[in-house]
Amino acid sequence: MKPLFCLCILLMGMSAAQAQDSAAFASGPLDCYNATPNTLDQSSSVRLCEGATSTAPAECYKATPSGLDADRSVQLCQYAESTAPAECYEATPGNLDQDLSVTLCQGARSNAPVECYNATPANLDQASSVDLCRGAVDASPANLL
Repeated sequence: MKPLFCLCILLMGMSAAQAQDSAAFASGPLDCYNATPNTLDQSSSVRLCEGATSTAPAECYKATPSGLDADRSVQLCQYAESTAPAECYEATPGNLDQDLSVTLCQGARSNAPVECYNATPANLDQASSVDLCRGAVDASPANLL
């Protein structure tokens, strides 16, 4: 009885919208986990969906190219809000190794990190270009150099 009483007190302090947002967040990781492919092992599925607010990380994972291993795909798509990180990864230049490509596109909301990377000066090494452009919303970080 005591836990229910505490829950009621907590919920009374929330607006209806806050309670709905709280319920959506609470089901996000489970919905995400249930949407992961059966081929992904349990611990990787948990890591992918930890903190998820929707099925987006699972959808992103499913959109990653088949040549990208499961660990890198999980790293790329963890906390994703759409399939944009996978789409960004697909757009990375072929001469950029997988780890740098994942770092560049992790958390991407569009292909802007790749556009930024492609606009960096030739004298800037790949790792520095990735550091500069990860999280970019357009090519502007590269234009500052």
